[in-house]
Amino acid sequence: MADLTTKTRVYGSAGWPAYWVVSPESVYVHTGPHRQGYRQRVEHRRGERVRVPGGDAEIAVDELIGGRWRGEAPGATLRLLEQDLDHVARV
Repeated sequence: MADLTTKTRVYGSAGWPAYWVVSPESVYVHTGPHRQGYRQRVEHRRGERVRVPGGDAEIAVDELIGGRWRGEAPGATLRLLEQDLDHVARV
C-alpha cells in the first residue's frame, strides 16, 4: 500500500509532524518526521482509542473506520475530526 510506503517517505521528509493512514482494520499513526520518512509508526486496531498528537483529544479507531459516521468514507470522518480539533483549538 503506497500510503504506508511512498507517501510516508514524502510526508516525513517534508516535515509533516504526524501522518495518519486509515485502513479497513487499523489506523496507523506516524510521528517523528525525518528525511527518510518517520521515526515511529504505531498501529491502532478496532476497539482501541488513538490520542491525537500534540493535544489532549482522542478518538476511537472504530469511529475513524466508519463507526460514528457509518456509511461515510473514512476521508469524510477525518475531515469531521479536523473540524472538531480546529474548534477545540479555538476555544
